[in-house]
Amino acid sequence: RVTLLYSVPSAYAALVADRGSGHATCFASVRAAVSAGEGLPEGLEKQVADLLGAPVLEQIGSTEAGHAFCANSFEHNHPGTVGRPVPGFEVELRDGAGVPVEDGAEGELWVRGPTLTPGYLNRPEETERTLVGGWLATHDRARREPDGSYRHLGRTDDLEMVGGITISPLEVEAVLRTHPAVKEVAVAAMTDWRGFSRLRAFVVPVSPLPHGLSGLSGPSGLETELVGLAREHLAAFKVPRAISFVPSLPRTSTGKLRRHLVRQGAW
Repeated sequence: RVTLLYSVPSAYAALVADRGSGHATCFASVRAAVSAGEGLPEGLEKQVADLLGAPVLEQIGSTEAGHAFCANSFEHNHPGTVGRPVPGFEVELRDGAGVPVEDGAEGELWVRGPTLTPGYLNRPEETERTLVGGWLATHDRARREPDGSYRHLGRTDDLEMVGGITISPLEVEAVLRTHPAVKEVAVAAMTDWRGFSRLRAFVVPVSPLPHGLSGLSGPSGLETELVGLAREHLAAFKVPRAISFVPSLPRTSTGKLRRHLVRQGAW
């Protein structure tokens, strides 16, 4: 019987959405679920833990590192973070100029360890930019917590520019995801017919709608609720100007969100 699950957040979200009456028996042997590949939403972490009756251990790694370089464990599990550096690896947070940031400040994750790739085949310029002095630039943003865990804040290329202001789509997505009718959501800045950059949210609604929400007057009713939710919890410039309901979001074969396709609005 299965004792350890290892998957991406979107797979765990599908597991929660498709739960059946016999789930407790199915997962009785599971000791833990490891989540990697992209950030695990806080609400989803609790749902998965409740479903499995086991802890969810989030971690982060990369192809260039060969495996996870930060991870939570049975001995130390800090939900909402990707854990501490694994043995043999060092982690630094640096600013855009490559200078280490102060403790508690946001920065780009750089990692050093014995399994790092020596470089990219026939791509010397990318190798020179990414591997510097034995350190790997992961292009992930993070912040170090007081207990030594690292909180993942998204990719450096995930940020959206709206009206000259830089916005993290993860913050907006986290708010919209709290609505019980939202299964998945992705937010991107898109140019409207006048040439202005506006935030648009692409939402995969839960089907069928949870009990008590069936009274929503179709997509327009749900859109009104989601915009109101965003206005309640976010600054005005972070509120999506439009919401599109879609059957699915573009993902790679391993379940990672393809944000460049979200920005194009067509997949």
